[in-house]
Amino acid sequence: MWSRWIFAAAAFVTQTAISQVKPPSSAVEPIVDQYGGTSIVDNYRWLEQADSADTRAWVLQQNGYSRSFLDRLPDREAIRTIKNSMESGQHVFYWNIRTGKNTYFALKTAPPREQPVLVALSDPDDLSTERTIVDPLKLDSGSNLSINWYRPSPDGKFVAVCLTDKNDRGDVYVFNAATGKTIGDVVPRVSYPSGGGTVSWLDDSRSFLYTRYPRPGERSEADLEFYAKVYRHILGSPAARDSFELGEEFSRLAEIRLFNGDAGWQFARVAEGDEPRFAFYARTPRGRWRRFLSPDDHVVQVAQAGNKLLLLSTKRAPRGEVLALALRRTGPDRLDRASLFAEQPAVAAIQSIIAPQHATAHSRVLLVEHDGGPDQVEVRDIAGARLGMLAIPPVSEFSEWAAVDDKPPIYCVSQYVLPMQCFREADRKPLAISEQASVRLDDIEVIREFATSADGTRIPLTILHRKSLPLRPNTPTVMTGYGEAAEEPWFNVNLRLYGDAGVTWVDTNVRGGDDYGQAWRAAAETLHKQRTFDDFVACAKRLIELGYTDPDHLVIEGTSAGGLLVGVAMTQHPELFKAVVGNVGIYDTLRVELDPNGQFNTMRYGSTRIPEQFSVLYSYSPYHHVIDNEHYPDVLFLASDTDSHVDPMHSRKMTARLQAAVNGASLVLLRTSASDGHGTHTAFSEQVEQDSDAMAFEFFELGVHLKP
Repeated sequence: MWSRWIFAAAAFVTQTAISQVKPPSSAVEPIVDQYGGTSIVDNYRWLEQADSADTRAWVLQQNGYSRSFLDRLPDREAIRTIKNSMESGQHVFYWNIRTGKNTYFALKTAPPREQPVLVALSDPDDLSTERTIVDPLKLDSGSNLSINWYRPSPDGKFVAVCLTDKNDRGDVYVFNAATGKTIGDVVPRVSYPSGGGTVSWLDDSRSFLYTRYPRPGERSEADLEFYAKVYRHILGSPAARDSFELGEEFSRLAEIRLFNGDAGWQFARVAEGDEPRFAFYARTPRGRWRRFLSPDDHVVQVAQAGNKLLLLSTKRAPRGEVLALALRRTGPDRLDRASLFAEQPAVAAIQSIIAPQHATAHSRVLLVEHDGGPDQVEVRDIAGARLGMLAIPPVSEFSEWAAVDDKPPIYCVSQYVLPMQCFREADRKPLAISEQASVRLDDIEVIREFATSADGTRIPLTILHRKSLPLRPNTPTVMTGYGEAAEEPWFNVNLRLYGDAGVTWVDTNVRGGDDYGQAWRAAAETLHKQRTFDDFVACAKRLIELGYTDPDHLVIEGTSAGGLLVGVAMTQHPELFKAVVGNVGIYDTLRVELDPNGQFNTMRYGSTRIPEQFSVLYSYSPYHHVIDNEHYPDVLFLASDTDSHVDPMHSRKMTARLQAAVNGASLVLLRTSASDGHGTHTAFSEQVEQDSDAMAFEFFELGVHLKP
C-alpha cells in the first residue's frame, strides 16, 4: 500500500511538472500542394529536411523535452534493470537455421552481445560443436554493421554473408566456414531496403547468383536503389568481372528472390514492387533462363521435389492450392498440364510448401498453413496423399525447417508463453539449440477471440493475461497490430513485465497481412486499406464489449506499418484510447512514395498520381486528419535518424502537428535515435533503452507499476 501511494504521488508530480513545460515550438511555414483539383496545405514541410540546421535543432529540443519526462517516470529504471537481468547471459536464441552438407548454420542472439553472430554446428543437440564464423562487432566495434542474411554453400565450406550498415544497405562478404575468415571476395550493392537482396549458390559451391543494384555511373543518382538484376560471381574473381545472368527486361521496381533446386536447377521469383504477384524463371543446369510463370498465373511459391515442381496457386483457390508440374530437361512443363497435388483448406490458408529436393518414394511434403496467425502443418506423401497433421501445440508458429543429408530434418515451434523449441522430426525431445530463457510465463493465459469488423468479417485477436487476475472493465491493456504481414506467436520476454504489472497484452490479426493467406492480405490493400484500420478498431471495441478493459485503460502500440495503424486509429477514434505508442511509423501517406522504399510500397498502398488512390490515401492519412482542439490520447513517437525504410520526417511532422493541435491538453513526445535504423538490426543496449521508455510510458498512462 505504501509503495502504491509513493507511485501515485510521484506520478502526480511528474504529470504536473510536465504540463507546466511547453513543448518546443514548431514554425508554421505553409506550402500548398496540388493533387489533381485538390489543394493540400502542409505547414511543416521544412521538417522533411533532415540535414538542415533548423531541423537538427528542433530534433535536439524535442529529445530534451521528451527525456525530461521519460527519465523521471517512476518505473523506467526498474524496467531497464529487469530487462537487462532477464536477457543478459540468460537468453540465448538460435534462429534462421540453414544447412550445408553436414553442417548446421544459425544466427545466434545472446545478450548482452549487441548483435547476433553467425555460428556453425555439426550437431544441433551438442553445443560443444558450435563455432563462431562471423561476429559483426569484431568487424566493426562501433556496432554499425549487422548481419542482414546469409547463405551457406552446398558443400558447407563457404558462407555468403550480407553485412548491412546502419542504413540497411548491404554488401556480400564470403567467409571460410572452417576458419571464420573472409576469403577476400566482396560483392557490393547486393541489398537495399527498397527491393531487398538475395544470393543463391550453384551446385559447384564455387560460384553464386545474386541481386545487383546499379553502380554509380550506370544509372542516375535517383535510380541507384532500383533496376535490380541477377549476376553471377565466381569465387576468387573480382566483382567487377561478374557476369550478367537475368533481368534486362525487369522493371524499375523489380524485387527479386533467388533460390536453388536440385541437380543444378536455379529459380528466380520476381515481383513488381511489394505487390504479391510474381513471375517465375527457371535456370537449367546448362545455364539457360526461361520464364515459365507470369503474374497472371497467381502462383506465390515454387518448390522442387525431384523431377517435378510444386506450385502454391491462388488463382482458383483464395486460400491456396498446390499444383504439381513436371520438370523436364529443357525446363518446367506448361502450366495447363499441371495436376492437383493438394486442395484448398477449409478454413486456414496454405502459406508455404516444404518439399525434399532429393525426393524418393518415401519422401514427405509439408504444407504450412496460417490459421488466423498461428500455424498448422499438414503432411502429405510425394504423390499428394494425406498422411495427417504434424503434432505442434495450438496457437504456435512453425519455423526453421532444416535438413542435412540423410539425417532426420529439424524444425522449431514458437509460442507466446514458451521459448522456441526445436526438434528432430518424429522426436519430441527438445534439441540443445532450442531457445534458452530464464523468464517463465507459465502464469500467462492465452485466449483466442474474434471481433466483427465494419463489413462483417471476423477478425482474430489473442489475449494474454495473468491467470490470477480476472479480466474486468478497468483491466490495464496494451493492444498491438501490424497489417502488412501475419502476426504470429513468438516468445516475448516483455510479457513478464506486463504480467507482473497486471497489464493484459493483446495481439491482433488485422487484414493486410497474410494471417489467412493472400486473400486476407489483398482484402485490405490500395483502395480497401481502410479495412485494416476498421479491423483494429473492431478489436478494441470487442475488448470493451467483453468487459476486458475500457477506453481509460487501453493503450495501443504499433511499429512501422503498425505505426500507421495506430496513427489512423488515434485520429479516427481518439475516444477509444488512453495513450498511443507509434514506433518508426508512417503518418503522411501523401509523401511516402517520394522515398525509394515508399515507391515499392505503392503497389500495396497506392499512389497519389492515380486520382482514385489519392482519395483513399488522403482519407486516412493521420497527419492530414489531426483536428485542432480535439482531445487526443497522450502519444509517444519513436523514430530514428538513419531509418531508410520509413523516413523519420513522418514522426517529426506528426509530432509538430499534434503538439500544435492539443496546445498542451495532451502529452505528445518524440524520441529520436541517432543510429538505430528501422529497428531490424537494433543493438541490444539500444533496444533495452527503447523498451524501457515505451513500457514506462505505458505503465504511467495505465496507472500501474512493477511491484517491489
